[in-house]
Amino acid sequence: MSRSDPSQPHPHQSLRPLVGLFLAALLAAVLAGLGSYRYQRITLENQAREELSYLAQVQRDHLDFWLQEKLNDVLATTHDPFFGTGFRDQRALQARLQTLQTVYGFAAIRLLDPAGRTLASTDLDPISAGERRTALALPGGAPPTLVWSLAPEVMLSCLAPLGTEARPGGTLVFHLDIQAMLVSILHDQPTFRASGQTLLVCRQGGRMAVLGRNVASGEGAGQTAQEPELDHDFLAGKAFSEGQDYRGVPTLAAFRPLTALPWTVLSKMDRAEIAAPLARQARIQAAVSALFLAILGILLYTWWSKNQAQNRAGRVRMEQDKDLLDRQLKALSRYANDIVLLMDGAGQLIDVNDRALDAYGYTRDQMLSMKIDQLWTPKALVDFFKRFPAPEQLDSLRFESVQVRKDGSTFPVESSSRQFQEHGVTYHQVIIRDITERKLAEEALCASEAKFRGLVNQPLVGIAIIEEERFSFTNSRFAELFGYSTDEIGALRMLDLATAQDRPLVAEQIRRRLSGETDCIEYEFQGLRKDGSHLAIEAHGSTLRLGGKLMLISMLRDVSMRKLAEERVLSLQEMLREQATRDSLTGLYNRRFLDETMERELLLAQRNANPISVIMADLDHFKAVNDRHGHPAGDEVLRVFSEMIALQSRRSDICCRFGGEEFLLVYPGLAKEIACERAEQLRRRIEAAPFAFGGTSIAVTASFGVACFPQDGNTREELIAAADRALYAAKAAGRNRVMA
Repeated sequence: MSRSDPSQPHPHQSLRPLVGLFLAALLAAVLAGLGSYRYQRITLENQAREELSYLAQVQRDHLDFWLQEKLNDVLATTHDPFFGTGFRDQRALQARLQTLQTVYGFAAIRLLDPAGRTLASTDLDPISAGERRTALALPGGAPPTLVWSLAPEVMLSCLAPLGTEARPGGTLVFHLDIQAMLVSILHDQPTFRASGQTLLVCRQGGRMAVLGRNVASGEGAGQTAQEPELDHDFLAGKAFSEGQDYRGVPTLAAFRPLTALPWTVLSKMDRAEIAAPLARQARIQAAVSALFLAILGILLYTWWSKNQAQNRAGRVRMEQDKDLLDRQLKALSRYANDIVLLMDGAGQLIDVNDRALDAYGYTRDQMLSMKIDQLWTPKALVDFFKRFPAPEQLDSLRFESVQVRKDGSTFPVESSSRQFQEHGVTYHQVIIRDITERKLAEEALCASEAKFRGLVNQPLVGIAIIEEERFSFTNSRFAELFGYSTDEIGALRMLDLATAQDRPLVAEQIRRRLSGETDCIEYEFQGLRKDGSHLAIEAHGSTLRLGGKLMLISMLRDVSMRKLAEERVLSLQEMLREQATRDSLTGLYNRRFLDETMERELLLAQRNANPISVIMADLDHFKAVNDRHGHPAGDEVLRVFSEMIALQSRRSDICCRFGGEEFLLVYPGLAKEIACERAEQLRRRIEAAPFAFGGTSIAVTASFGVACFPQDGNTREELIAAADRALYAAKAAGRNRVMA
């Protein structure tokens, strides 16, 4: 079939199915990526919902517990005999109210008579109309009642009637400190999210209040009575909400209503923060996928180009065979497409076809007067006789050479020769084909392959193609990663380039691709260099089928520097955290760490009904040590004393330098009697072992004060104050002793 036959398909027509397949694969990859992104985003949002739900539940429980404590305090006050003896002494009454405010931590306390008039108050502000109405409506002896209002500002009070229903004795009004409640309770459970917030939301009539930390500055506690742009789900009894908060920012929120008040605990975070890590991962995956698709497209185009060239070469050979058959049937066809020459044994041309006349540019008479060697370039003629020196080799030859035209120009040809005899005379029939077009196609193919190799031999990523467990192709960067030459690495397997502990991982990833379980994978493993050193490798793998063969494409990148940087960052973070919570001289915890952890320990102790012992220790006459021996000696005494404390403490104990020569020791789960024994043991060790510094022996003693939860206090401040009072009692009794 002729090359110009219109029935032959155009080369680009055969490319269309391949382009369609590539676009279909691209679309499938995009859809799979979008589906994976949506699934992971939903998973992250569900995790965020669980976190918000847990945080809102914990904060609701803390607030309910706080309110119940305040109600119990108020109920205990109503049973105080003082308020049953009348209110004749105004001074005593005022002092009693001031004492109750200090002991129970109320913002203010007011006593009203049965007519609603103020008898005594720790606050100069007048009583609100709502409080007065509620007080007059409550019968004597009724249980304490919570009263709240949003106008003109957020207010929360507890009203406790005195006396009996038959003989009302007035009403005690306790004002609760909303600011203290928010700072000490609402924010003791962080969300571990930069945008996370926990708020109290309440509505009264047409007004709404949002109580919590100031969003803009992050300091103090803010409150408003104006309607913010909150979703109606906040107060509709729903457990979750997705919408915009008062800043107009899309958020996720969880709600838990309080038991004693119609207020709602709201924990929320920005949706953008939830999806931020996933967006970064999606961008990285998109870049890797784009690189893979680009390489895949280049490989497919190279395969298609090579296949087209092979098809063209096959068609050319078919045409040669057909022409040869026609010439054998018709002897010598003057109208053949190939050059046909007939010569005698001496090389003299006897006959030529018309194609020869067109190809060489001679007339028939001119060519019949020539010998065949006149049509060859001198170099081609020398090469021919070097390859075929014997006459018997000239039968049934196929070779390539360069022919010369009449005008001196040359062109490449492929020649086939056949020797035969006629009437005892030897003749040679030579069929010559111009292969200029084929040579150009081969050069184009070589140039395309060179471009492909130039692309994959870039120095950033190591690329390898694996066939039957061996490397069929590797770029220079792949060999450089592991310290091998290109020839050396070709004799290895992928498993040879992994450490012994990571070879099962690499083998499993290869198995997954060969079995069709997955087409694309990403994983990390420890690589093994030729010199035995290790390197961290990030691998991206895919599969490709060419010519019925399954090929594994692996792209490797050295991430050793990144891994080292990550380890250094983690180490630095741990060091900074340690420096922020430790005293630089003694190595014990500082007061900042104590403030952060002691509240948590007290909550755990309350929940589990366990004791907590607190020991306040002070070195006796420490100023005299500094004055007599110098501050370096004093520092050494503090350091050695701290080592004694640490050696006698458990891992769960909190030992901190409270200030100067004072130390505070917190022993969770330790009863007061055992804590006193611990303090006595430490006191004896200090007394029995003088401190040595610069050849001088320094005798030092210490005094100890012991307090225990819950006997001596329920809060951190109360326990520390009780231990401090016991310490000063020990000093007043002569020092060098333990007091509880």
